[in-house]
Amino acid sequence: MRSKKAPRFEIEVDVRAFLLLLLTVFMCAVFVFTSFLFVRSLFGIRHFEVVGITTYEYTDIVNASSLKRGDKLYSIDKETAQARILEACPYLESVKITAIFPNTVRFSLEEKSPSWYIDIAGDYYVLDSDMKVMNETSSKERISAFGACELVLPNIKSAIRGSVPEFGENEQEIRKTLEIIQTVRQNTFKARITRLDLTSRFEIYMTVDGVYDVYMGDMSNLEAKLETVEQIVSSEEVKDYAGGEINASNPAAVSFKPIYKQG
Repeated sequence: MRSKKAPRFEIEVDVRAFLLLLLTVFMCAVFVFTSFLFVRSLFGIRHFEVVGITTYEYTDIVNASSLKRGDKLYSIDKETAQARILEACPYLESVKITAIFPNTVRFSLEEKSPSWYIDIAGDYYVLDSDMKVMNETSSKERISAFGACELVLPNIKSAIRGSVPEFGENEQEIRKTLEIIQTVRQNTFKARITRLDLTSRFEIYMTVDGVYDVYMGDMSNLEAKLETVEQIVSSEEVKDYAGGEINASNPAAVSFKPIYKQG
């Protein structure tokens, strides 16, 4: 028997039509891309958003960035703007700038927590929890808003932004003073201390809640002393008085001397 041959199919390709199709697709792509660039060029900045809890005003952040309404959204220099904001707003830990199509710029802020401040001849220097200088100001008003504690250091020589203040007469005095600060900082009671006087590490004084003057003696048993003082100022008996003096140099025999009773 003679085998049957499979049917043959021939596909004819119209080369000119195929090339025309390719050209059409290419021209459409060019048109879409060009249109996109044109449309994008029309979108200038119209809105600014500030996200995050901060004591800085909205205008502080926007003005510091040097960005303006009308600037092209796609051409903003984020790194430069972020650097400008951090330079002008030293209480900020970080700034992230996001361009949101078609016309919004968002500033996402994370703020440092000022922990201390020092007074040098009437100028106040705000310190973070690592004792580094954050900013200098001539007014206590903003410092109070942050809840920073006044810190009195021995023999302060200088305070440079971004660095720990230069203080003390020798390495031992510096090291021991920093140990005291570290112990106080790690204690939950620190939030109620409004002034810590470390002029002498052998004669430590502090003020609690702005109304209780406390004598701590030297740095021995410091954690026990802090705990005892916290118990005293939190007691119902002491709350009846508007202030007082506390001697906590011996945590086993702490004394409280009221100034006057609340009316």
